[in-house]
Amino acid sequence: MGQKIYPKHLQDLQARHHHCKEKLVGEPLLGVDYGSKFCGLAFSPDGICVFALSVMSTADLLSAMESVIAEKSIKKIVVGWPISPNNQENAVCKTIRQEVKKWERFGLPIVFQDEKYSTQEGLRFKTKKEKRADHLAAAKILEYFLEK
Repeated sequence: MGQKIYPKHLQDLQARHHHCKEKLVGEPLLGVDYGSKFCGLAFSPDGICVFALSVMSTADLLSAMESVIAEKSIKKIVVGWPISPNNQENAVCKTIRQEVKKWERFGLPIVFQDEKYSTQEGLRFKTKKEKRADHLAAAKILEYFLEK
């Protein structure tokens, strides 16, 4: 499953960030790894922790997002942006832009985050019983966003 967090790790985190407490508590975020067939969702309740939530077919994405947004009081959506290594937009970016227009109905800010290597990173943490890693890629996209 996930990695164990020891009290020492939490103390180290607190010590590194004691001077910026107001930045430690953020708003609830929804991370989206959009794909042509499957999508993944991840959640950050506070701008610190990130949790992989679920994988669904692209056809079910809007209803899944609607549920998570209501249930978790999401304030911002962070979507993976599959920009090429030379920072050029591609055909997938155009598809995502069209899809994101549908998300405007949620009335939330939507941020694009470079998703380079998020799928590969997600695959590193996929368990044997998980068929897909899209939710783990969404978690990585949120981590990239939070590291900025």
